[in-house]
Amino acid sequence: MCTTTETQKWQCTNDNCKWIGTNDEKASVQKDSITKEFVCPLCKNPEFYKVSQEEEFSGRKEYIIDHDPTGGQLTVIIDFDFKLSSGDKVLDLISEMVNFWTGAEDNIDDFEGDVVKAFLKNLTHLSLVLQKQFNYNVKGIVDLFKSQEGYAPMDGSAGIEITRISEMELDYYDDYSFKVKNLD
Repeated sequence: MCTTTETQKWQCTNDNCKWIGTNDEKASVQKDSITKEFVCPLCKNPEFYKVSQEEEFSGRKEYIIDHDPTGGQLTVIIDFDFKLSSGDKVLDLISEMVNFWTGAEDNIDDFEGDVVKAFLKNLTHLSLVLQKQFNYNVKGIVDLFKSQEGYAPMDGSAGIEITRISEMELDYYDDYSFKVKNLD
């Protein structure tokens, strides 16, 4: 069974703008000073429509995930229409990969029930750690996922493909703090 968000999503009706937000994000959008209507934060369009789960999780989508503290970045393509050999959908596989790990419920709750965002956070974290550990390019990282516990292959053969990874930047001159404790 797939766990997905119960939070209503909204999308701007402007074809040139791809803003999608939750009820809370829409409610926090500034009202136009003249019309007093909610407006899109990107293009100022006042018209929105409700995004159904079928719309949100259908077709091929590219996700670019930034790890702000280190500048690391991962790009992933998910084909939500891809059918696995078991007959399951990719969204079911994503849910399975998230729920494999201890603390899955908290992880999903961190993203208001959005299992895809929880998955992408986990995938980005592990990918950046592996990239730093082995100094691999994207092909090397994709190859590692062929045998990574708790994950499907990330080469597109299961509907999910890592297409780009950028290296984390750890600065030698960053501030470090030290604590010393006498043990005698």
